Amino acid sequence: MSNPLQISQQNMNGLWSIRANASHDLNSVSKGLFNQGIQFGEMLANDKLRLIQLWPDAAYLFSEQAELPPITNEFENMITDISHGFCTIKLTGENALTFVNNYCSADLAQSDITNQCLRTSLGHYQILIWWNNSDEVQLLVDRSYAHSLTDYLGALAHRN
Repeated sequence: MSNPLQISQQNMNGLWSIRANASHDLNSVSKGLFNQGIQFGEMLANDKLRLIQLWPDAAYLFSEQAELPPITNEFENMITDISHGFCTIKLTGENALTFVNNYCSADLAQSDITNQCLRTSLGHYQILIWWNNSDEVQLLVDRSYAHSLTDYLGALAHRN
């Protein structure tokens, strides 16, 4: 018996934009948080944090907590809290990634199936999507579009 698709909307607890500056690049921040560097188009994650670099000089840092970890104090002038402007939508269930792939402008099937992230559009919504496995997918969307996107996904899921 298949696990039905579940869709839930969540407010962001901690989301920060990090921009490289003359003193520190994004690798400095990444090494301070994860003990390893990050490259353009990569995602690093542990139990508490997720760092996604989708631009050459900027990245998003996600946390379940509303406060930054202590290591980031030295990078304070690089970080801006943007959690008030975004929501996440979590899709869980068997083949959640396949469901999203059916409606995205990017071909997610061309990606490695685990630990991936990218920016794309789903319908007319601009989203940031990431996943650790094919049964749990996270979407980041502007807060003003979150309810509408959740309804849209629900209608698509009902149609399938």
